Amino acid sequence: MKTSVSIFQGSAVKTIIALFIGAIITIGIGTAMYLSNKADSKKVYIETEAVIENIIEEYDSADEEYEYTVYVKYVVDGKQYSNIQYPGYSSSMKIGDTVTVEYNRDNPSELRNEIPSFIAYVLFGIGGLCLLGVLFIFILAFANRGKKSDFEAAINQGAIEEVKR
Repeated sequence: MKTSVSIFQGSAVKTIIALFIGAIITIGIGTAMYLSNKADSKKVYIETEAVIENIIEEYDSADEEYEYTVYVKYVVDGKQYSNIQYPGYSSSMKIGDTVTVEYNRDNPSELRNEIPSFIAYVLFGIGGLCLLGVLFIFILAFANRGKKSDFEAAINQGAIEEVKR
């Protein structure tokens, strides 16, 4: 009895197609968000240096963790803006450190938040993992393409009789 062995079985083909489409969609959305965010940023926000003037540490008993709020000061067109909340925190930050901020040209007391860029990076990561999944499946499939399954080998050796319907 001769059997043909496909490199990909039915559900594997669907998995590969789903992973590939998912990768393209997430990378596409991430790219669109990233480029849109950068274009908007250049039109509306201007980069400058700011000095950290205060870091407030608060304990959140509901989450059982500390939350930090950073306040900065900077100068725009000769006017000083102080006690402006910085949209981020790092454990390496100290009062007096200099950080780069992007302020709104129409409202200099408004700083740009980096969340859209972060989401774009997450989408890039998810898309990349999907592509790695497709690559992994291809590698496994091609590595095993000449090998017969244990079941097929047992049938060919006569240890198991194939049940015909």
